[in-house]
Amino acid sequence: MKTAAIIVNHNNGDVLFSKVQSTCACSCIDAVIVVDNKSTDNSVEAVAGFDKVTVLYSDKNGGYGYGNNIGLKYADETLCADYAVISNPDTEFSDDCIREMLRILSSGKDIAVCAPVCRTPESSFESPVSAWPIRSWHNELFEHGPIMRRIFRKSANYPESLFSSRDPVCVGAVLGSCLAVNIKKLREVGCYDENIFLYCEENIIGCKLKEHGCNTMLLCNISYLHNHKPALPGTDQIRTLRDSELYYFENYLHAGFIKMLFSRLFFAIVILESGIINILCRKKS
Repeated sequence: MKTAAIIVNHNNGDVLFSKVQSTCACSCIDAVIVVDNKSTDNSVEAVAGFDKVTVLYSDKNGGYGYGNNIGLKYADETLCADYAVISNPDTEFSDDCIREMLRILSSGKDIAVCAPVCRTPESSFESPVSAWPIRSWHNELFEHGPIMRRIFRKSANYPESLFSSRDPVCVGAVLGSCLAVNIKKLREVGCYDENIFLYCEENIIGCKLKEHGCNTMLLCNISYLHNHKPALPGTDQIRTLRDSELYYFENYLHAGFIKMLFSRLFFAIVILESGIINILCRKKS
């Protein structure tokens, strides 16, 4: 059983070195693939000399999924790896965490993806954002509205009791910042959809696996740290999210004309609202 770690980098020089260093130290990881998505900060130069590390240079910054697909192809065709651990540069995990994910992946022929619970420096466990069902069109859309999200929270997410299990639980999708995958199974369903630059990758992977009879598992008894710094979403960020969600609605949830029109109007309101909130916050500061 051979395992490769895949790290997609784009100007992550502040965290990449420590991330690669700690990943190389994991005894159950045989190779580390750093995919550089057209960085301009020379961040990969500092890690190119590490043992276990291979740096692959993307021909463009095609997004998170595009970079991961490059890594998955190399892990499969060149390294002949069985499993891949995909993680963001700003995440931290233990050797035991990786070992448990690999154990679960190898325990069932239908398991294609598994992930630990995500935690942040401000909290211990964040189970509701670590996994969610493949939502209906309206539940997925309303997740992005500050008011609607609160109204539909219970119907759009798993109950808290699900995350109290000490055993792995089967879920629709897991957070994409740290997960382990069966490479063959993921490539059989087409890996990441490269029409998505950022956001919605988790939903699309979950949909593809479900259609092919493969399972996604959340490991409720282990966790990893995501040093993501929360910030108010800017309008550019929301526009990228909007474009990804609209693509997902049309191509995977098969939303018709009326639903797509309503979705565009809904996101227009969210973008306007975000712009107003950011202006007010800047005035207060």
